[in-house]
Amino acid sequence: NNTSVKYEKVPQKRRSADRIMSVYDPDARLSKKGRGTTINGYKTQDLITTKGVVLDTKVIPAIEHDRDAMYEMANTILNSFGFLPKGLFGDTAYGHGKQRKALESLNIPVVAPVPSTQNPTGLYDISQFTYESEQDRFTCPQGKHTYRKSHSTKNEGTQYFFDKKDCQECPFKMNCTTNKSGRSVFRSDYHDLYEAAKAYNVSEDGQEDHKRRLLVERKNQELKNDCGLGHAQTKSKGALAIKAKLATIVVNLKHTVRRTIAPYPGFIRRPKTANQ
Repeated sequence: NNTSVKYEKVPQKRRSADRIMSVYDPDARLSKKGRGTTINGYKTQDLITTKGVVLDTKVIPAIEHDRDAMYEMANTILNSFGFLPKGLFGDTAYGHGKQRKALESLNIPVVAPVPSTQNPTGLYDISQFTYESEQDRFTCPQGKHTYRKSHSTKNEGTQYFFDKKDCQECPFKMNCTTNKSGRSVFRSDYHDLYEAAKAYNVSEDGQEDHKRRLLVERKNQELKNDCGLGHAQTKSKGALAIKAKLATIVVNLKHTVRRTIAPYPGFIRRPKTANQ
């Protein structure tokens, strides 16, 4: 049988983000971070104290979101050391409501910026609409109310819709929406958690905590840049896990030496002067 098989190259936009990279390592994934930065296979997540001690490191597929490991790593600390962190610091990526709610069940506050709700189009954003909890509806700046709503499990929130006729007749429509069907606003399931986080972030204690996060980021950069975890050449998950554990041991050992022994300053090479 000489039947030929034709293969079609699937366009980039139609390819699944969760596709398998290698039959030899089916858990490995391909991910892009920022502009042009590609992560092949796996990446590491580290739990670091503000004193510079690495408590735990975890290898996750490149496509998995960084914040998804937070709850499990906090439980690892509880099972290993018998205590929980007083709080977890992170950037905006770690401030999602789902993780805030999960860690709240362990009495662990998350100190991280809250995702912005500002309208990227420059039109009215949600802060200009009033939510009425008893009626479970929004009121627009012109006093009109939403008339229906639709909850989305995927987006973890509820979309509230204003009447099309009200929007069409509104003299400020051009400042509010370009949608022919009228304006709608989204309220997250974690709205109350976000509001509490915003209030804490602007408080004096919150500002101090955000400064302390820089100490954690410094150690994280040491692991990624000096220890090579940021661009690890290791392809398999097991090999990267070993490398991450060894890097953690080295970094913690350096920290212990610095804390227990006051090292003498090393030789300082001074530039030659014109007379030398």
